[in-house]
Amino acid sequence: MSLNQRQKANVQGSLSRFIRQNLLKMLAYALVMIVLIGLLRKYLGEEYTNWLNPVTEDPVLTYSVYSLSEIFFGIIPPEFFISRALKNELRIYIIHVFAFAGISYGAGALNFLLGKYLNQKALFQYIFGKYIRQYKNNIERWGNWVLIIAAMTPVPYSLVSLSVGAMAYPSRNYFLIVLFRFLRFAIYGFLIWESNALLSHA
Repeated sequence: MSLNQRQKANVQGSLSRFIRQNLLKMLAYALVMIVLIGLLRKYLGEEYTNWLNPVTEDPVLTYSVYSLSEIFFGIIPPEFFISRALKNELRIYIIHVFAFAGISYGAGALNFLLGKYLNQKALFQYIFGKYIRQYKNNIERWGNWVLIIAAMTPVPYSLVSLSVGAMAYPSRNYFLIVLFRFLRFAIYGFLIWESNALLSHA
C-alpha cells in the first residue's frame, strides 16, 4: 500500500470513528432526555415545569426565550420546549416542532453570518479563536460531515456555525447542509411524542 493510500485509509478510519462516536452520543442523549421527560410527566404531571408557566403559557414569550437560547449556543435544550408542546393535539404539536426547528436553523444561520462579519475583529478572535481553529481542522479532515453532525447531534450547533462562518466556509454549502437540522427535530419530536404516548398508557 502506497503512502497516499495509507493516509487516505487513516482519514476514512478517523471519519468513521468521528461519525460513530457522535451518533452514539446523539442516541444516548435522546434516550436520556426522552426517558427523563417521560418519567417526569408520568409521575409529576405538569408540576415539574409549573414554575415556568408564566413563560410557557405565553407563546410570544416562549418563542422569544427559545430563540435567545438557540442564538446563545443552546442554553436550554430544545427538547424541553418540545415536551411543553405535548399538551396540544398532534397537528399543533407538529407545527410547534417544526417552528422550533426553523428557529434553531435561523439561529445557526445568524451565528454563521456573524462569524463572517466579526472574523477580523481582535476581541472575536480572542474569545472564539480556539474554537475556530478546532473546527477548521475538523472541516479540513472530515469535510461537510462536521456540519451534518453538528446539525443532528448535541454538538453545539450555533457555536459550530459561528466558527464555520469565521473560516469563510461557502455560504451556499452551509445553508444546504444544515437543513439536516429539520431532520434532527423531526426525529426527536417523533420519539418524544411516541414515548409520552407509551408512558401515558403504561
